Order: sequence, then structure tokens, then C-alpha cells
Amino acid sequence: MGLSDPQRERIENLKSKLRDYKHVLLVCIFEDYWQDKGSHEYSLHRFKATVVRTFKGDWSVSEKVTFVHGVDGPARTTLNGDAGALMFLFTNEHTKNEIGVDAGDFCRYDLDGEREMQLIFRTATVVPFDRSGVNDLRMTPTNAESAEQRSRIR
Repeated sequence: MGLSDPQRERIENLKSKLRDYKHVLLVCIFEDYWQDKGSHEYSLHRFKATVVRTFKGDWSVSEKVTFVHGVDGPARTTLNGDAGALMFLFTNEHTKNEIGVDAGDFCRYDLDGEREMQLIFRTATVVPFDRSGVNDLRMTPTNAESAEQRSRIR
């Protein structure tokens, strides 16, 4: 199935953006909370997640990652509102410390994003299944992957 010109352009733009990051990850959020930084004008949204898939970089599946995003607005009162959600995370850091991220450094998972990642990185076919558990994805390696990549996915 061929891509339309707008799809091809979107993928090329995303590929260009992701080239600047050392690590491109799919993570599952297991905890998140908001922190008000005063005057209800600036807040931090803090996330704790587990790496579900590494598209690029040397993070391993099941590694824990914490990241924080600053928001120009009041903190929400929701605790764990994103728990269980899948997100793409783009970073240059591999650390046990909290990673500061900007708006373009993470986004919610969706099937279109998954297809785009597959086209860019050509690493595996991912089949979503029952979202009731923490391990939300079953991954099937393709022939393009090395044995090492396949072992990290399983």
C-alpha cells in the first residue's frame, strides 16, 4: 500500500525531528501527578513509566523512566489520570534521574503514530491487544531486526 503525498511528507518531517534524539521510546505510564509551582500560573506534570519498546537508543524493555513537563497553567488535581496510558517519549538522556521534557518530546500513543514509527525504524510489527494489563503490546520481530533487537523486544 503506497503513501499519499501528505503522509509521506509527515513521515519525512517526523524522521527529521527524531534524528535529533538519541532515544525514541514507547512507555506505559504507571504513575503521574501534578505539582503547583505557585500563583497558579505554572505547574509541573510528573510521570513514572516503564519502557515497553525501544525504537532507537539503548533503553531496555521494562526499564523505569521518570520525566517531567512544565505547563503554563494551574496544576490539575487529578492523581494518576494518565496511569495505564501509552506514550511516545523522545530524549537524549538515559538516566535514572527525572528527565525534563518539552511539549514536542512526548505524545500519546495511537495506531497512526505506531505505523509511522514502523515506517521510520522498520523494526517490528506491533499488534495491540487487551489493554487491561500493564503489558499492552505483543511484539513480533521482522526479519530486518538483529537477534539482539529481537531479544530486547520479547
